[in-house]
Amino acid sequence: MRRIVLLFLSFLLTENVCAQPSSLQGMVVDSSLQSLSFVTVSLLYPEDSTLAYFGVTDSYGKYSITNIREGSYLFVSSLLGYKSFRKTLKFPLDKGTLDVRMTPRSTLLREAEIVDERIPVIFKNDTIEYDGAAYRVNPDADAEDLLKKMPGIEVDKSGNVKAQGEEVKSVLVDGKEFFGNDPKVATRNIPADAVNKVQVFDKKAKKSN
Repeated sequence: MRRIVLLFLSFLLTENVCAQPSSLQGMVVDSSLQSLSFVTVSLLYPEDSTLAYFGVTDSYGKYSITNIREGSYLFVSSLLGYKSFRKTLKFPLDKGTLDVRMTPRSTLLREAEIVDERIPVIFKNDTIEYDGAAYRVNPDADAEDLLKKMPGIEVDKSGNVKAQGEEVKSVLVDGKEFFGNDPKVATRNIPADAVNKVQVFDKKAKKSN
């Protein structure tokens, strides 16, 4: 009886180890091997290209994504002015490291020709732009539910919104302020599937440019 119990426990422990989440880290550089900061590094669900996991390179070009569940994902690294790097990965990996070299896009291409993929987050000077279609939400979700999925944005139980640690004071819809200074009026009344892009910026910084 003791041998059977020990064998059963060993099997359970082995299964538990296999189910542990994985991690992925690495460095992103340009064609001259210079490190690139603020590169969006994403793991997307292959079936619909929605975001599963997300990271951003630091000032040394390094990134890290943790708690990755077992399965296949599409790895995409994106930075304005560079061609996106794409690679299918299956977790757990034998080696949890992936270094990326990115090359500049040709300036001769028209804008319509280079918008050929879904990028969950992109940094544009003082603006952070989110692609609304890159995040999975329920069919009846509102904009507040969508914001909760976006990295760097926090929504508390009362519906107050913070972006990059700063409280959001107003919401603009198609460039116009939406019903005063209460963001909840917009986030709780606009359907998530009606949101194309979400941009976070400092209004004062915009006026100074």
